[in-house]
Amino acid sequence: MNAFMYLQYGGTMFDRFFVKEEKKSPVAGKLAFDKGTKYYIGIVRREGHTARLGDVYYVEQAGGGMIEVSKANVEVRDPVPNER
Repeated sequence: MNAFMYLQYGGTMFDRFFVKEEKKSPVAGKLAFDKGTKYYIGIVRREGHTARLGDVYYVEQAGGGMIEVSKANVEVRDPVPNER
């Protein structure tokens, strides 16, 4: 059963007992902009590493879709607080 769960879902039934805390990215919640065009991409949710792109940011776009973008192509900025 564990072999099936591992192949089908990427984990075993015992994983919930041995959950590792995932470190929060220091850039999570910041705004992502394209370096070349300076266009807004979305909000950075986390970062990681992929075999295809290398180091990436996982960016949530306006419609709620999540994309992975290479760190080399992204400029990260702090959100501007609302001024009244």
